[in-house]
Amino acid sequence: MTRRTDARCLAALLAALAALLSGCADPPKAPVRVHREMVVVLPEEGGKVGTVVMYAGKDSIVLDRAYASARLSGVEGWQAVTSDEGEVQQMFSAVKEALPPKPISFMLNFIEGKDDFTPDSKQVVEKLFREIAGRPAPEITVIGHTDSIGSESYNDMLSLQRAQKVRTMLIDLGIAPDSIDATGRGKRELLIQTRQSELANRRVEVSVR
Repeated sequence: MTRRTDARCLAALLAALAALLSGCADPPKAPVRVHREMVVVLPEEGGKVGTVVMYAGKDSIVLDRAYASARLSGVEGWQAVTSDEGEVQQMFSAVKEALPPKPISFMLNFIEGKDDFTPDSKQVVEKLFREIAGRPAPEITVIGHTDSIGSESYNDMLSLQRAQKVRTMLIDLGIAPDSIDATGRGKRELLIQTRQSELANRRVEVSVR
C-alpha cells in the first residue's frame, strides 16, 4: 500500500515539475518571414528617364538614372543595388514575355472625297497588317475622319465608309469581326483647323492592343 502511494506521489510530482518547466520555458518562435521587392527605373522610348523616390522610415533612396534599382528586405529595409540593362533583361525576361504587346496606332490618309488610300498610306497598311499578324488576340479600334469640305451628313457617311473599308480588309486578313470596332467621326475632330481641303484630316486612325 505504501509503495503504491509513493508511486502515485512520484507521478504527481513529475507532472507538476513538467508543468512548471513548460510554463517557464519560452514558447517556440515562428520563423521570420522576409518580404522582398525590387524597383527598377526603365528608360522610356527615346532614352528619357524619370525619377522614383523610395521611402523607408526617415531614410530614402532616389532612383534617377536608367536601370537604377532598389531592393526591399523586411529586415534591412530599402537597399540600393547596381544593375545594368543586361541584368535587368535577364531578371525580368519571364515577366516581359508574359506581358501583352504594347498598344500601337496607325494613321491612314485618303484621297479627297473617296475611300481610296493615298500612295504613302498603302505602305502603312502593310505595316499595320504585319503588326496585327504578330499578335495572338488583337483588339482593334478603327475611327474614320474627313476634312471640313461638304455637309456634316455627307462627311459622317464618308468617314464611316472609310472606317468600314479598313475593317473589311482586317476581316479578310483573318481577324475576328467582333474584335474590330469601327466608327465614323465625320469632320468633328480635325487635326488641322481649316475650312480648306486638308490631307491630314482625311484619315482613319487604327489602334491595336
